[in-house]
Amino acid sequence: MERRTFIKAGFGASAAVALGLAPRIVRAAESPTEANPWRKFEAVTKIEVANPTGVTRVWVPVPLLTDTDYFRRGGDTWTGNTTMTRSVKDARYDVGLVYAEWPAGETSPVIEITSRFATRDRAVDLDKPPAKPVREDRAVLARYLEPRS
Repeated sequence: MERRTFIKAGFGASAAVALGLAPRIVRAAESPTEANPWRKFEAVTKIEVANPTGVTRVWVPVPLLTDTDYFRRGGDTWTGNTTMTRSVKDARYDVGLVYAEWPAGETSPVIEITSRFATRDRAVDLDKPPAKPVREDRAVLARYLEPRS
């Protein structure tokens, strides 16, 4: 990009922000209402292992395990030729997984996982500070800030 074009673009964007023409950024969640309906989804994940050797194992992540004011779980189902399949939760990080295993002789391991959930929009008004600031627990912050091993 030429310097002159860059400066014009930057000046134009600054003017739009100063005049209030830029889109507003949102911050704190507005209360859910009937005007903000739930939308239902199904996410289908199909795993086909190419060239398996020995015992084959997969861990497939599933959507958020915890219901919130903007997300609801509908559960997971699966089909396939696995010898063992189960839902697993990593309690440390609140992560859900489907674990599947096939024996060493299986030549075409396959599993299809269907996750159902519902979501709805949230919006935040940056012009209005929250009435009560939300503070995260220090133990939670420490867990996510520790070094990887």
